[in-house]
Amino acid sequence: MLARAQLHNNWKKFLSDAVKLWQEYAAQFAAQEQKLAEQITTTKEAFLESKVSSAKAHEAAGQVQEISDEEFGDLTTSTSGSAQKITDTMVDLNKSLATLQEQAMAVPEEEVHLAKRPRRKHPKEEDASMQDAPREESAEHGKPFG
Repeated sequence: MLARAQLHNNWKKFLSDAVKLWQEYAAQFAAQEQKLAEQITTTKEAFLESKVSSAKAHEAAGQVQEISDEEFGDLTTSTSGSAQKITDTMVDLNKSLATLQEQAMAVPEEEVHLAKRPRRKHPKEEDASMQDAPREESAEHGKPFG
């Protein structure tokens, strides 16, 4: 029983640590994603400003050169869709771990109570009642049928 209780305690600790760890990972990922999204937005704005100033400079020089967005790749496409999927997956994983942790906290308490049978008497009382058995019964015990 002690080994089983120890196993349950280790499992509860593992789940508790895992929940805490994944909450930290999710928060870290969200912070990094927000920082990178801000950098992407700043870079896009800088690119558009550069594109406009380049077009103005070419017009002033008498050269008209059209720069298509395809040359630079699709900068307007956002990667937030994949980041949102990752965030959603981390949230789901965290919820699953939290549910497992709650279940682990509830199960051992029930099992410990069910696994043990209650004693009817204290062991010394049981021994005393066996020793104090009436002598008549013990005398009849050795007689043949009849």
